[in-house]
Amino acid sequence: ATDAARILAGASAVLVLVGADASESSGFPCFPSPAGARPVDGSPNLFERVAARHGLATPERLFEMSSFVANPAPLYDLLHELRRRECVPTTCHKLLAQLERRGSLLHAYSANVDGLESAAGVRRVSHLHGSVRLAHCCVCRAPADPARLGAVADAAHDGARAAELRCSSCSHELNHI
Repeated sequence: ATDAARILAGASAVLVLVGADASESSGFPCFPSPAGARPVDGSPNLFERVAARHGLATPERLFEMSSFVANPAPLYDLLHELRRRECVPTTCHKLLAQLERRGSLLHAYSANVDGLESAAGVRRVSHLHGSVRLAHCCVCRAPADPARLGAVADAAHDGARAAELRCSSCSHELNHI
């Protein structure tokens, strides 16, 4: 860690690839990691519980577009579960923000869906697998209102019909986010 700190302190251009380890200490569940795959006590993890609750064969089905188009409720239910966790940016996320403020961060590419880089203030970030904090319409690409998306995720968790969210730009049903 000392070598990394020394190198970063003197770096003028940094490109970062962010993986699950950056967020694990925040409490956001990682998928698939050893902890995300199965808790130590052997009980089903969050992804397995949500998949089972909706009759999906595997947790991976939660992330398949065909599953979402057929029935968005499982993914909205998962979004509800993930959004209610009070996860805060870790030291790693704060370091990225510091590098950006200093002008050394060229870009961060994140494989995480937690959006903690953005929450830490990092603007030069690409979320390779999307973010639980962001969504867009697949028809017109307009961004979905995060507050409305959260409300629909909460309603879906409570058993309401999840396809009630419509794009504010083209009125397309956002079960195709």
